[in-house]
Amino acid sequence: MLDSVGDFMAYQPGWRVRAATTIRATGESVARWLAYTGVLIGLTAASTVSTAAILMRAPPSPLLALVAFAVTLSSYAIDRRVDSARDGHALRDAALGRMHGVHALGLGLCALAMILAVLEAGPAAAVLLCSLPLSVVLYVVPWVDRLAPRLGRRGIRRIKDIPLTKAFYVSACWLIMVLLAALFAGRPLDSSLIPVALAILGFVFVNAVACDLRDVVADRAAGIVTFPVRFGPARTVLALRGLNVLWALALVIAVLAGALPFAGLALVLQAWIVERCLVRVAEPGADVTFYADVCFDGAIAVLPLLFMLIALAGRILGCNPMT
Repeated sequence: MLDSVGDFMAYQPGWRVRAATTIRATGESVARWLAYTGVLIGLTAASTVSTAAILMRAPPSPLLALVAFAVTLSSYAIDRRVDSARDGHALRDAALGRMHGVHALGLGLCALAMILAVLEAGPAAAVLLCSLPLSVVLYVVPWVDRLAPRLGRRGIRRIKDIPLTKAFYVSACWLIMVLLAALFAGRPLDSSLIPVALAILGFVFVNAVACDLRDVVADRAAGIVTFPVRFGPARTVLALRGLNVLWALALVIAVLAGALPFAGLALVLQAWIVERCLVRVAEPGADVTFYADVCFDGAIAVLPLLFMLIALAGRILGCNPMT
C-alpha cells in the first residue's frame, strides 16, 4: 500500500515523473512571475472590486475590473521599487529587473482606465482612483517624522514603521474598491455599504497578515513590527485560522439574514481555500515565500470562478444567487 505521494511517484515510469515534475516547476515559475510583476495583485484587485459589486447585487462590470487591475498594478510598482533594496529576495529582484515593460503597460492602462472611469462614473471615480497610488506613497515614503519629530526620534518615519499598523492600513486601502464598485453601480456612498465593506475587510485583513509571513526576517531587520514579527509565525497562523473561521461563520449568518446575497457564499469557499493554505504554510519545510507571494492572493483572484460555482448551485436549487 502506498503511504504518500512520494511513494506513488516512485512507482511511476520515469517519463511520467519527469513530466509531472516539469509541469509543476513550470506552473510555479509562471505563478511566481505573475506575483513578482504585480499582475497577480492586479487580478486580485479586479476580483475584489467585482466581488464588491456582486455583494451589492449589481452586475460586475469588465470596465470596473480593468480600472482596478490597472491602478493596482501601477501602485504595486511604487511599493516594490521602494522596497526592492530591503527585500533581498533574488527571484523578486530578477523579476523586477525584467518588468519595465509591464509597468509601462500598467501606467498606460491606468491612464486609459481613468479616462473611461470618469466617463462612466464621474469625477468622483477619478478621485478614488488617485487615492490608491497616493495611499501607497504615503505608506512607503518617509514623512511622519517631519510632522511629528517625537515619533521620528523613535525611528518612526513612515506609516509602515508604526508597530502593527501595516495590516490595518493595507486593509483600509483595499476598501477603496468597495467605494469604486458603488460608484460604478450608481449606489449612494452611505451606511448601506457597511455589510459589503465588512465582508471585503474580512478576507483582505487575513490576506494582509498572511502575506507578512514571508517578510519576517526582512521586517525584523528593518525594525518594522508586523503581527508575525511581534507574535511569531506559528501563533500568527493559529490566530488567522481562528479569525478566518469566525469570518466564514459571519458570512453565512449575513447571507441567511439577507444582508448579503446568496452569491456571498462564494466567500465561504474562499475562506476554505485560505484555511488549507494556512495549514500548509505552517508545516515544517513549507515554502512560506511561495504561499505568501502566490497562494493567498491567488485565493482572492479565483473568486470569480467561485461565484460561478455558487451561481450554478443556485440554479440547481432554483434560487437567484443575486438575492
